[in-house]
Amino acid sequence: MLQSKIEIKVVKKITGSVHFWLPISGIVFFFLFLASLAFINTGSFRPLLDFQSIIHEGFFLLIDMITSMYFVYYSIQLFNKKFSSNTLSIKRYAIEIPVVFLGGFALKSIFYFLFVKLIVIPEANVDSLEMRLRNLLAMTHTYLMLTYVVITGFNSFKSMEQRKTQVSRLEKEYAQSRFEALQNQLNPHFLFNSLSILSSLVQINADIAEQFIEKLSKTYRYLLDQREKEWVPLKDEIVFLKNYIFLIQQRYADKLFVDINVHHDELTSYLIIPNTFLVIIEYIINKTSMSVLNPLHIVVSVADKKVLFSYTGQVKEISGSGVLQPFQQLENRYAQVNKKIELYTNTNTFENFIAIPLIKNNNE
Repeated sequence: MLQSKIEIKVVKKITGSVHFWLPISGIVFFFLFLASLAFINTGSFRPLLDFQSIIHEGFFLLIDMITSMYFVYYSIQLFNKKFSSNTLSIKRYAIEIPVVFLGGFALKSIFYFLFVKLIVIPEANVDSLEMRLRNLLAMTHTYLMLTYVVITGFNSFKSMEQRKTQVSRLEKEYAQSRFEALQNQLNPHFLFNSLSILSSLVQINADIAEQFIEKLSKTYRYLLDQREKEWVPLKDEIVFLKNYIFLIQQRYADKLFVDINVHHDELTSYLIIPNTFLVIIEYIINKTSMSVLNPLHIVVSVADKKVLFSYTGQVKEISGSGVLQPFQQLENRYAQVNKKIELYTNTNTFENFIAIPLIKNNNE
């Protein structure tokens, strides 16, 4: 088992190396070159069946093709370093193309000279031989340009993919920083509202005020502890939600009811972005009218790897960006991990739903 893993790593390392792909590409181009040259000279591919001539003359041309691959590749890499800040600039190609082609043509001329001196056998039909040699030189120059186009295309594609990855990473970092900024705004706002409620409770009911202080302490500690985390266990967010519901029910009393129907195995099986429930509850409360006669009833459950918040009530217009912004930032945060918060309404029961995606907790 260990040996097979080592072998797989070795194979991946070899096949991922430029010194593997350049010779392979050179061999592919060599056979394409022979086929093109045979068709131009004779109008057919029959000369490819003359293996003795291919072995005698082709080996030299194969070395030429592989050498050209390396020359073009490393020339492009040199210009990548020189123009690292803008690898796709017009100025870069205005300098690179003449340098690569002139250098490549010079290299091809050297190989052509050696090929004529060392490989070519004089023939009685001089005109036919000269024509084939001219075709050979023209084709080597053509394939040099083709090599440059292919490697440049691959290089441009790779550069764009790297930029996409970098942009995606920066967008994720930006969304994370915005979400952390939102958390920093929520904490003082939440504390201020809670202290206002507490000041009223102290005068009305000392026992409830004592419970309120205990719940407030746990809630605020959770907000502080998870500030640097990207994901938290669902059970921790549910515990926070229960404490938070106790706090806000002191404010809304019989206008608000929240039922949490989540099984124990679901609590330990999933992870969720911290502060999600705080943002969702605040969004629902601000979006829905409530009264003693028509209280807001929220049900929290888990289904299909999602936390469902279902609620009924008359939806009201939300004024100002202060209420919508936390919810939009939460949507963006989930979008950065390829997850989506879903909002929909059951047209038969007029029940509203907010579905929060979960991820599997692999540590359990």
